[in-house]
Amino acid sequence: MKFLFGVVAFTSAAVKEELTGDEFLDLKDKSPLFVKFYAPWCGHCKSLAPTWSELAEEINPDAEWEAQIVSVDCTQHKQVCSDNGVQGYPTLKLFFPGTAEGTKYQGARSKPALSDWLDGELAKQFDAPAVEEAAPAASAPKKGEVAVLTAASFKSTVAPAEQVTFVKFFAPWCGHCKKMAQTWVDLAKDQAANENVVIAEVDCTVEQTVCQENGVKGYPTLKTFKGGKEIEKYAGGRDMASFKAALTKYTGAAPKAQEAKPAASAGTGSTDLTAENFASSVGNGNWFVKFYAPWCGHCKSMAETWETLADAEKDSNPKVNIASVDCTQHNDVCKEHGVKGFPTLLFFQNGKNLGKHQGGRDQKSLESSIKSFVNPNAAKEEEKKPAGADAGKFDADMAGKHTFVKFFAPWCGHCKAMAPAWKELQNNFEGSASTQILDIDCTSDEGKPLCQAAGVRGYPTLQYFGPKIVLGSGEKYAGGRDLAALKKFIEGKATEHDEL
Repeated sequence: MKFLFGVVAFTSAAVKEELTGDEFLDLKDKSPLFVKFYAPWCGHCKSLAPTWSELAEEINPDAEWEAQIVSVDCTQHKQVCSDNGVQGYPTLKLFFPGTAEGTKYQGARSKPALSDWLDGELAKQFDAPAVEEAAPAASAPKKGEVAVLTAASFKSTVAPAEQVTFVKFFAPWCGHCKKMAQTWVDLAKDQAANENVVIAEVDCTVEQTVCQENGVKGYPTLKTFKGGKEIEKYAGGRDMASFKAALTKYTGAAPKAQEAKPAASAGTGSTDLTAENFASSVGNGNWFVKFYAPWCGHCKSMAETWETLADAEKDSNPKVNIASVDCTQHNDVCKEHGVKGFPTLLFFQNGKNLGKHQGGRDQKSLESSIKSFVNPNAAKEEEKKPAGADAGKFDADMAGKHTFVKFFAPWCGHCKAMAPAWKELQNNFEGSASTQILDIDCTSDEGKPLCQAAGVRGYPTLQYFGPKIVLGSGEKYAGGRDLAALKKFIEGKATEHDEL
């Protein structure tokens, strides 16, 4: 069966969430679709609806994602639902172009679970392209142009003994491939006068066999060949200067001193770490490292923030290095540090792994996390500030305000994990006349009676108190512990009460 990722390129316009039967049939042959088949009267469907809409709002406007989140009302489009084996509601299925059967989702219906599963299914397609298609033999590469290689032309193109062939293995749907596409074209033009260099590319969604034979496991993969043999897998920067420097090395024109692999150095944005330079880099100083995969939607969503963070930290806190590791290129490094999902953000100090960032992925949350890692004692002191000495004073402090309280213990791992997000939430509402975000240390002399009065039995316990609610009558919060979820909750409560 023929399967082509990226036959129809996504545009910046978002796909609408609710589809008719005809729209579904049209779109499923153009792009991957994660579909909710539902009935309006279904209770479980109603419960899932807000989460599904949030997922759609996050993913559908982002052209870098390879999938779209949509819904089909089976009371209106019975035939489509019947044809796709829908026997109960809601039924969630992921469809790839060219495949008749969708993959059924059977996990939890939370946003993180749905998103992580979608990432994983896209990864399977990413790691094992499902298309093998014969292509016409390519003509001899023209100088100044990127040579498009096929199964018929690959070996003959990389065979010349005196020629260096720099090959980009890519997939049309890959965001990082798209980002570097123009640079690759410009590199070919730049090397037009160099008789011993050919700039080439292989589309792995078309030339599956070529990519498998050359050990391609991620996109883009860049390799150099000479005399029919691979010289090296390129692991440097993806800018023109880095490419030209590599070609100078490969063609032997550079002095010996320049041939050694450079240690990681900070340019604009984050530092790219590889298997070769990881240990030597993080072994010296403070490093905040993002382990990612190019296909990962959450990684793409935070990519710009990560680069902005890197530039900001260079200016405001030069003692912290912001770096990235592409786990499709340097899988051993990622395995060594226990990376099991993407993105994983770890902090290293002089080679020691100090722990994982668990807060929000916005810049303020990341900066707050950095401060906590660099100066943990300051963070602990900040957390230990009690909200009040007794229940009566606490009730007086809360009167007339929307109060969100975290009851915690300093030794509690989950409390530590959410500390950066909670601190950022406090920063968001600092100075507010109507809303306050508080901490109460349940191990302190001042905090113990307050925690007992609030019925706290585990840590962290988060409770909301309205303007007229006293200690012991708080509403327990059971949602996500990231900044976005916490902020949405307290803002919703404030609006809800203000409208009464």
